[in-house]
Amino acid sequence: MFEKNFEWKIYLLFLIPAIAMIYLSYYFVSDRYQDVKDAKQMELSAQLIEASARTVHEIQKERGLGAGYIASKGGNKKLFLQQFPLTDKSYDELLARLHSLSNFPQQLFTSGSFKSFLQHYRSIETTRQRIKKLDISFEKELQYYSRLNEYLLESIYSLSSLFCTIEKNYLTIYHIQKFKEYMGLERAYVYNAILAQDYSPLRLQKIRYLIHNEKKELRKFINGSSIETMLTYDRYISKHTNAELSKLEEDFFAKRLKPQDASHWFAVITKQIDTYEAFSSLLLKDYLDTTHKIYKKAMQALISTFVLWVFSILAFFVIFYMLNRLIKKEHSLLEDLKIASFSFEAQQPIAITDADGDILRVNQAFCKSTGYAKEEILGKNLRLFSSKTQDIDFFDQIFEEISNKGHWSGEVITNHKDGTTVIEKLTISAIRAQDGKIEYLIATYVDVSALKEAQEEAYFKATHDHLTGLPNRALMMEKLKDEFVRAKRHDYLDAFMFIDLDGFKNVNDTYGHKTGDKLLVEVAKRLQSCVREEDFIARISGDEFAAIIQNLSSNENFAAQTVKILAERIVQELSQPYYFDGQLISVSASIGIKIFPDGTRDINDIINNADTAMYKAKEEGKNRYIFFNKQIEYSIRELALFEEEIKSAFEHDEFVFYMQPKVHNSLENIKSAEMLVRWRHPQKGLLAPNQFLDMINSLKLNRKLSLLAIETACTFLHKNRNFYLGNISINIGVGDLASKEFVEEIQTKIQQYRLDPSRIELEILENELIEDFEQVIANMRELQHFGCVFAIDDFGAGYSSIGYLQKLPIE
Repeated sequence: MFEKNFEWKIYLLFLIPAIAMIYLSYYFVSDRYQDVKDAKQMELSAQLIEASARTVHEIQKERGLGAGYIASKGGNKKLFLQQFPLTDKSYDELLARLHSLSNFPQQLFTSGSFKSFLQHYRSIETTRQRIKKLDISFEKELQYYSRLNEYLLESIYSLSSLFCTIEKNYLTIYHIQKFKEYMGLERAYVYNAILAQDYSPLRLQKIRYLIHNEKKELRKFINGSSIETMLTYDRYISKHTNAELSKLEEDFFAKRLKPQDASHWFAVITKQIDTYEAFSSLLLKDYLDTTHKIYKKAMQALISTFVLWVFSILAFFVIFYMLNRLIKKEHSLLEDLKIASFSFEAQQPIAITDADGDILRVNQAFCKSTGYAKEEILGKNLRLFSSKTQDIDFFDQIFEEISNKGHWSGEVITNHKDGTTVIEKLTISAIRAQDGKIEYLIATYVDVSALKEAQEEAYFKATHDHLTGLPNRALMMEKLKDEFVRAKRHDYLDAFMFIDLDGFKNVNDTYGHKTGDKLLVEVAKRLQSCVREEDFIARISGDEFAAIIQNLSSNENFAAQTVKILAERIVQELSQPYYFDGQLISVSASIGIKIFPDGTRDINDIINNADTAMYKAKEEGKNRYIFFNKQIEYSIRELALFEEEIKSAFEHDEFVFYMQPKVHNSLENIKSAEMLVRWRHPQKGLLAPNQFLDMINSLKLNRKLSLLAIETACTFLHKNRNFYLGNISINIGVGDLASKEFVEEIQTKIQQYRLDPSRIELEILENELIEDFEQVIANMRELQHFGCVFAIDDFGAGYSSIGYLQKLPIE
């Protein structure tokens, strides 16, 4: 009792000064910590303002382009679409910045501006789609984007309040962003008005109001800025651009701007807005640098105070530790014994043996894991509790490693008394005597059976298709890689099959995805029944399967014959009818085959070659197989070269047009002419249409060729207006007539040459499929009303009905 009281008196002698010191130092450290916290909040606020300002800028640009798109009814679509990823990128950066500020003070967001912005931004894709379909008014479009910026500007205002302690005029960023917003609204309103030629008093009044607000915000910025800021402003802002913008505004209010001036207006004001955005970024950079310096200075003060504090405490604790070590040496030995006792009786099975592995002591957990009582275990050797699958040599190796290293760890299979087995991780540590000889062994067990099962299940799910149970693409790639290396090493041939179902989409569309899934499962079973046991079948996506046919032969002909037999079997088996829920379903398969290595560089070439052969099989009628060979590869390369030659032909004016006269039988005079296109190829000479038109259609260049033909026809009629009074027939694609822009381009060309539109006869092929039938008819009627004439070419060669023809406005 006396020793206990004396011990506490010694503790108090050293603890009282330490507590007093901690109490006094707390205030110093707390003040420095608050400085660091405030500086960090200002730095994060500046970063958040920067991300918000960038997002405002991109939304302003998308709003302006959207306004022009609506006014021009689909004009400048490319610029409008190109803006989407820029806006989304700025939004993603702002979102990432918000997510990284989880500990940011919530009082800055009392208005809920960021929350409202994020909620409204979710509908931006819907708004974009409506704009693209021209299913939204200019006012609604403007209202949506302006609301987004309004929320962000409110947030910038709230965040700017943190700068009041370091920057007297802390709202300069807000005013410059507000100024930019009014300029952005002016850009959208004027851009829309020019394209729509809307000079209504209400529209002009609204734009003047925006310009007034711009000047108001600019005055606030100027009045609140320091001399250094204004000097930077004068260097940054282009007076020339300002003058050009003022001149355009003057022309606009004088109603002198035409639709063709809209792009120039948009470019000039955008240049000025971008300049102000760059200037704003420069100001924010200065704020960031300032806040970073404050943060760094506060952190240094905190660290210095903290180091001094810790050093003082350590001085006390060193003395306290030395005294405590002497007092508690005896207590620690006792505690060690208690801890060892508790640890031994822990949940983990433990056995203590002699140097030969004979058990001296076990805990209750060991008895529970093996099913034996302590009396049945003591004196037995550890080997007796292990599965017979692990022989004597296995344990001899364990004891040899323990003898050399002093420990061993690994997995073993242990027997339970009832005959069941468990996979456990066994760790054996040696306790040596003073002479270095092993005196005791401590064996600990951890049951890893559940973990092993979970790992095996996870691996199966990661490498197999959940629907069919076949290996998936990832496992197939591993297998193909291994086979590719093995085949090259042993000079042996394997084969890769790319199998695609014909008509599977129709099954899904007609009977539903549930039936489609049943079909895929049945196809997987049939594929497995067709190949050999050593072959490998995988489902790589949707209705695509792959097969790796292994160990064929070193002889290419024999290997090809073996694969041919397997492919025929697969094609025949997969084309047999399928019965599901009383429904008879028929599909077939197209197969591309690549025998490898066959000089192939890597497995990607193998897959691509087989894929190419599979598409070749589809082109030739489906329900068949095709081997990839050098001829197919050569054809692909020729096709790619042909594509480049066609694109080059447009650039070098290699397409020429001939006028084939239409002669009246009785009058024997030229009534009209039909325009025929030829390709004056620099190497191959003059090529007929059947040698290149299909490729032009596949490259989506037919519209470009049609416009070139119309340009040539208009030029011909204009130059020969004094002696040729007939019309000219021009073949155009029906699909092009679905485009409003194409119709407008035809009208523009005819008006440009001041021709009678009836002298242009547009011929369309009767056997072309018209997808947007109603739109085509509407555009044809517009051209008819304009004066153009329509005719059907190759009538009777296609699928049209009389009802179909009656709907087409043709002469």
